[in-house]
Amino acid sequence: MTHTLTPYTPRQQWGLRTTDTDLAPVALRQMATGESEETARAELTDSEHLIPMPVPGQARGEARIFQALIAAYGRHRPTLTGGPFGIRSLTPRTDELVVRIAPSHLDRWIDALTYRQGGTGVAALRWAGRRDGIALTLPGMTLLLADISETGWRAALGRRSADQSSLMPHWIPQLSGEAEHTAAQDAELASVRDHLSATLRRIRLVDPLTRVSGHVHLFTTRHHGDLHLIEACEATPTVLPLWTSRSLPLALWPAGPIPAPGPSDPRTGLHGGPPRP
Repeated sequence: MTHTLTPYTPRQQWGLRTTDTDLAPVALRQMATGESEETARAELTDSEHLIPMPVPGQARGEARIFQALIAAYGRHRPTLTGGPFGIRSLTPRTDELVVRIAPSHLDRWIDALTYRQGGTGVAALRWAGRRDGIALTLPGMTLLLADISETGWRAALGRRSADQSSLMPHWIPQLSGEAEHTAAQDAELASVRDHLSATLRRIRLVDPLTRVSGHVHLFTTRHHGDLHLIEACEATPTVLPLWTSRSLPLALWPAGPIPAPGPSDPRTGLHGGPPRP
């Protein structure tokens, strides 16, 4: 018997329309981002949408970073990692993503993002110290690791010195071969770029899905030549986006349509083995 999943129909987010829920916009946003009430309220003051849509370059970079985290973390318990993929909360903006990770996971993020010739990590990623944290940059993208000092960041890089040669300061020019690796990673993720970015920007929506199994489990797999993002936190894997599978209010949906994945057999990408801590 062939196991397939029915594609979802993309719909438009209607600004801050919340007539289909009793929750206030701030509370809805907190469900997706894990932000404090103060931060969520301040961000909504200047935002047209509950969760801002990123510009194309920002979406491309976020997709590559999220794919690297998915590959590195695998199936894991958020209670042991300080949140899904070590993320306590995040603040999405049009041209920036502010991420607050559990301090104990800084080394793990460095390991996940460092590019290696085998294809793991994120090619051409650079960093710069800022007053409010460490900015990780790609052309057209900024991801801010908030509240991490440059001293702490350099110390973490030093602990990972055997593996971090590709994660360099912003003033290092692009190295030979990085453009090709970047293009290859962008091409690999092109069909799920917006889906990956939108999921990362709403990462705390996975929290209710972990209450039974206790695990976060997202992965990408190919089916009939197409790449799919699959959520397998619960017993039944699905290609449905988190906001669709949880039947969330339209205000939490992406503002633009995301290409609908075709029918897919989620079992083709499942891997055995014990969960990672």
